[in-house]
Amino acid sequence: NQTVTKTGTDWTYSPAKYWNLTSSYDFYAIYPQDKITHSFDNSTKMFAISDFVVADASANQIDVMIAEKNTTSPLNIVNFNFNHLLSNVNFYFNTVKTFDFTGVKSVEVLSFDVEGISNKGNYQQTGDVEGTWDASTANTDIYNFPEVTSGAVDNASTSVALATDLLLLPQSLNSTDKKVTMTYRINYLDGTAARYTKSVELSKATFTKAASGSTTEDLSVWKPNYIYNYYLSVNPTILPSGESALIEFTASVVDWKEEIDSNIEVK
Repeated sequence: NQTVTKTGTDWTYSPAKYWNLTSSYDFYAIYPQDKITHSFDNSTKMFAISDFVVADASANQIDVMIAEKNTTSPLNIVNFNFNHLLSNVNFYFNTVKTFDFTGVKSVEVLSFDVEGISNKGNYQQTGDVEGTWDASTANTDIYNFPEVTSGAVDNASTSVALATDLLLLPQSLNSTDKKVTMTYRINYLDGTAARYTKSVELSKATFTKAASGSTTEDLSVWKPNYIYNYYLSVNPTILPSGESALIEFTASVVDWKEEIDSNIEVK
């Protein structure tokens, strides 16, 4: 249960450890180091995290990671490969590609909100990385999404980011309460405008692209160590009923992989 910290360019720990040359050592690691919320079972060699809460503001969210044990030669090198335990979720806004902007100045987001997402849960490692999250659905454990009130496009080829790099709790999305709600406005060149509000359940997203090595993904659940990109493409075309067409809600899923400098020495 040793904390390792970076000072300048060096990774260090204290007090010093003295190794027995006739013994064998296995190393396991978790980030961030927090003895209050996480535990390690010496018999199963598995981590557990209790009552983890996702911060509301993306700038305050923590990228929780667990390192896989090194099982490749040379075994005397402690070479950690960290994997993300949370889901990276992103939302983007645009119009459908077929929308004709003739006479339209812009299509503007007035508000965008994500509702019903659990922000508290317990984690139990069950293998090298993946493990399972038990997300709480209590009313007091709902993620307070920072509502977006800006963003506009003036052509069918442009997208704007509504919220990016959200580190959210892996969980099932099979609930009508877990949805996105957006109010947008069509600004016409003649100075008039039309305003619409649409809601769509997160589980209703249409799959567009899978993670590498996979042909399908289950969009009814967020899994650890994956990036989910959601695209809300509005169709401001006015239907005979006087309403606009529904939002085209699509999503892509990609592996959450990052390359970092592996030449790190802990002194």
